[in-house]
Amino acid sequence: MFYEQLVRISPALGTRVGHAAAVTEAEGPEAGLAVLDPIAPDAVSHYQPYWAVRAHLLQRLGKKREAADAYDRAIGLAEDPAVREFLLQKTRLSFPRLSRRNLKPKSDITLYYQQPPKLRIPSAV
Repeated sequence: MFYEQLVRISPALGTRVGHAAAVTEAEGPEAGLAVLDPIAPDAVSHYQPYWAVRAHLLQRLGKKREAADAYDRAIGLAEDPAVREFLLQKTRLSFPRLSRRNLKPKSDITLYYQQPPKLRIPSAV
């Protein structure tokens, strides 16, 4: 598999998460989780794609509470408003009974991207 070779060459976190997603498509969500689980928790604590992939795999396995919690984490870490909204909609549709709160972004960085400061351009003299 392409990702197995890529992980050998460059075992970066993004490569390992992509590998888990590829394994999931080829072998199913259990196999994908088996690729994600050995990754050190401190390495992924702030890595949003890990939590989004993990949430998706847990959802496919029917582990609703764990999936909803992982989606919460992914939503909280999302800096891109479009990604955050996509994940929020996915949780609302997938887990109506576990409907998540209107989650706030993890930091003010997201707010900056949502509402960039107005720039004043000096007029020509």
